[in-house]
Amino acid sequence: MDFLLSLIAPVLLHMVVSVVVTAAGGAIGGVAADSAVCTSVTALLILPVLIRMYRSDAAEGMHPHKRICCFEKEHRASGRSQSTSKMTEVKGNRAERIESEVRKQSRKEAVYSIGVLVLCAVSGGILNLLWSGILQQLRIQDHFSNAVQEQLFAGQAMVQLFGLGILVPLAEELIFRGLLYTRIRQRIPAGAAIFFSALLFALFHGNVIQMVFAFPLALVLAWLYERSGWFACPLAFHMGANLTAIVLNLLS
Repeated sequence: MDFLLSLIAPVLLHMVVSVVVTAAGGAIGGVAADSAVCTSVTALLILPVLIRMYRSDAAEGMHPHKRICCFEKEHRASGRSQSTSKMTEVKGNRAERIESEVRKQSRKEAVYSIGVLVLCAVSGGILNLLWSGILQQLRIQDHFSNAVQEQLFAGQAMVQLFGLGILVPLAEELIFRGLLYTRIRQRIPAGAAIFFSALLFALFHGNVIQMVFAFPLALVLAWLYERSGWFACPLAFHMGANLTAIVLNLLS
């Protein structure tokens, strides 16, 4: 029962806040009633709670920590302490060389991490384009309504870019990869956890077209998190996918 509640809580939080924000927006009217605004405000309001839940799970050791892109904070801290202790034992040029090596290593880590995140974001955009093209060829839009996405893409450009392109992916990644996936992963093997978390993510979107679109994307997102152990990887991929769709819609 506790396990089920731990899965329901983040999604229920989003649903409750979404209903309240949408109702308030409808009562106020105007820009406040815009779908993109309501969705973005919902994400913004629940982020502090989601981040707190994510950190709580991390403190309990529930998250993967492979970090292929960067060293762990503990590793960096120990490295700095070792470097500091070495510097106290040597003087002059020797200490300067050690300090220079530490700075070079930090720069290499930063450049490598940025490169990986850019690659994830670009891959998200490419997958978005490929899968969208396939669905268009299948003419799935002729059989099911896509009114929800059309309403979202009817909002103001800045709301779409910042809200739907950044805030919403961050909230959704915290819910479905940061919380649900890692909690499911504690109970079942990685493959099954990836599948079930992707299924929940697809169902969360509420209409057939978005479900069909979201499911393969969610499979990749969960796989990225499992393989990298770094939350920023699926987040960058998700943002890249959303921003690609938004930019193309704005240009068209």
